[in-house]
Amino acid sequence: MKNIYFIISFILLLTISCSIKSNRKSVAIKTNVVISNDTLNDKYEVLNDFLRTRIDDKSKYFVIFSEKINTNTTLKWLLHNDIYTIDSITLEIKNKDSEFFRDSEWEIAREKYSKKFTSTEIKNKTFNRGSCCWLPENFNYKNLIFEDLNIGSTAYIKKYLMQTEDYEYYSFSDPIFYMNNRYLMFSFTHGSARTITSHSSNLVIYKKQNGKWIQTHIGNPDFVS
Repeated sequence: MKNIYFIISFILLLTISCSIKSNRKSVAIKTNVVISNDTLNDKYEVLNDFLRTRIDDKSKYFVIFSEKINTNTTLKWLLHNDIYTIDSITLEIKNKDSEFFRDSEWEIAREKYSKKFTSTEIKNKTFNRGSCCWLPENFNYKNLIFEDLNIGSTAYIKKYLMQTEDYEYYSFSDPIFYMNNRYLMFSFTHGSARTITSHSSNLVIYKKQNGKWIQTHIGNPDFVS
């Protein structure tokens, strides 16, 4: 009888031990999936590189609108096909690139990022609002004010337009991939938080070169929405 109890106890211990090992393995796999999410890392990389080229004084505070620009805006400005190459170091505009936009590649991007809308609807509609939301952990800069208020609202006017201190603001769309992930692009708006009628809007295009995302093009350099 003692031998039977011993065998049963041994089997139970072995089963529990295997179960613990299996759970540990499962947790490790899930952790690796989160850590190795290259798509998000790429998107954050281009946004932070863009801010690096724009912000000279890292001690200044800048407003980032939490709500993202609709990705249909990015598709619309790409469809507008006013694309220019830029110097990756000085960021000076060089030449118009009439070869960058391709109908077939644009359709692939539309199918991936905007299944609800046809090309005609995207071309003719104005897309302002996007999805939530940019968070502090998405950016490398500490002196950023993440703003949830809508421009023009009573609370916004009281907070910014009626104060003496002014801030530059940025609003970004989610970066989207183009041409089989060779390019990442996003639309942005930049202006004064207090002078809301004056701002600039552009399409920014990055290409991965030698393992690093480099800005190679800009779209609608004179476009103001």
